[in-house]
Amino acid sequence: MAAAFSISGRMVRAGVILLLGWLLLEIALLQLVAARIGWGATLAFLSIKGGAGLILVGYMTLRGFSKLKSMARRKPDAPDPGITGLGTVSGLGAVSGLGAVFGVISGILITLPGLIPPLLGIVLLSPSVQGGLLRRFSGAGKRAGRPTSPPREIDLESGEWREIRRKKLATRARSRKASLEAGPPSV
Repeated sequence: MAAAFSISGRMVRAGVILLLGWLLLEIALLQLVAARIGWGATLAFLSIKGGAGLILVGYMTLRGFSKLKSMARRKPDAPDPGITGLGTVSGLGAVSGLGAVFGVISGILITLPGLIPPLLGIVLLSPSVQGGLLRRFSGAGKRAGRPTSPPREIDLESGEWREIRRKKLATRARSRKASLEAGPPSV
């Protein structure tokens, strides 16, 4: 028996509000760009952008299929070289095929109409952003055995630390308070 998936009315309303806000923002940006460079140039830019996105989707799809073919031909004992451009992500080892997946998602975002999704698609093409997303959503820090947050306690030997007297800070604060109470300097 499968569990039923339901979305509350509040979530639907929030989604509709976000969608309408995004559409209004896109219309406002399109109007601003068209006022700056003209409607003809804006429509030409959007058409070229859509074509470039489709080409990117096709290229990355072919790249992903060739990667799958090379993985199928490789011996099971051989190490995975990863994808050039994404390389390895610390804690994950070699990343196989994910560069092409990010490329396809970027191409789809670039193909979408408007000006905001293409910017997100271009940002997603960056290897540093890809690595950061992989680390964020894969939990690489937890799997690699390193703590995700700094330790709260630090053990130091007696020669590795010294006590700082707070007397100087208190005197400095008192003298500042006295100078503020005296009022502004006379001219």
